[in-house]
Amino acid sequence: MERGKFVRLFVILSLLVFVMACAKSQVKQQQAAKPSGVPEHVKEKEEVAVTTPQEAKSVMEKELESRVPAECEVRHFPMIHFAFDSYELNDEAKRILTEIAEYMKKCPGVILLIEGHCDERGSNEYNLALGWKRANEAKKFLVSLGVDPDRITTISYGEEKPLCYEHNEACWAKNRRDEFVFCVGKCFGK
Repeated sequence: MERGKFVRLFVILSLLVFVMACAKSQVKQQQAAKPSGVPEHVKEKEEVAVTTPQEAKSVMEKELESRVPAECEVRHFPMIHFAFDSYELNDEAKRILTEIAEYMKKCPGVILLIEGHCDERGSNEYNLALGWKRANEAKKFLVSLGVDPDRITTISYGEEKPLCYEHNEACWAKNRRDEFVFCVGKCFGK
């Protein structure tokens, strides 16, 4: 009786090894076969298990970053500032905007959001309009330097996002600004 159990166990194990070997062979054959219509230069990617929206976003960001040339990585440029009740660009603002234009022309995948800000003086409506004019003046200057207007979005925060909370000219001067937010890929509704 003992010998019968041993023979059955041996047969079962042999079948199991045979089935596993066949399965491995089939997987190798599937990996070797390329789907029709896929160009030679396209490499198949490893499947990545994604369980949360945050993980999915992280995977997408890493994939996007891997496609961005080093010189086109998102850069940070200084803010530009404005005189009281003005949206006129000064020489320093034009210098910074010229650097931004050069960067954007070199990197066609980069999209820009220009945020217009104001100090606390004036009504909310007035400051929203002034912040809009400031952001759009910077956009017009960039477009005049050859940047595609479809790659630039503007928004006004008026007085809603101050950098400084004191009630004096030094503080107000910091709040009268345009800030630049860059993105690579699809963002800002573009």
